[in-house]
Amino acid sequence: MDVGLAGELLTGVRYFNLENANWQRSQGLHRLDFGLDLVLAGRTVSVAWAEGSNTLKVDTGSLGEHLNNAEAIDAANENPWRSVIGRRIHAAHRTPTSDDPEAACVLSLRFEGGQAVWIAAAFYVDEHAILLLCADEVIVVGDEETAVRLGLPLRSVREILS
Repeated sequence: MDVGLAGELLTGVRYFNLENANWQRSQGLHRLDFGLDLVLAGRTVSVAWAEGSNTLKVDTGSLGEHLNNAEAIDAANENPWRSVIGRRIHAAHRTPTSDDPEAACVLSLRFEGGQAVWIAAAFYVDEHAILLLCADEVIVVGDEETAVRLGLPLRSVREILS
């Protein structure tokens, strides 16, 4: 499902965490308590897990406009974002993880130059290396090997890399 981001220039990324939680790096991914902003030339798009449905929602506007107790953290200098800041999004797709198209848990982004980033509503259990899709945090993955290892829907991996 196309989300209307193709052709947009990525100029920044902000992570949002609630209630003093910190984002974490963990085995090739970033774990966020709530969501992130994709700062584009001329507008901002928020990506967060949707409370009550545990799916990934993509909305126009910053998460910071709607959250009272959230801390915004500039993530533009973190990998995988560092290498795609200043590049245009070539393709962006929300991938349903069931027969319900609204139950999309994965947003796949492919940038000019071919690099891909996956954003998923998921919960990652470090000690067991288990990824549970459609749970209450957001993860960011910046390489295909990790995306496949974590079990992100292969359709999203293949879609975004083709």
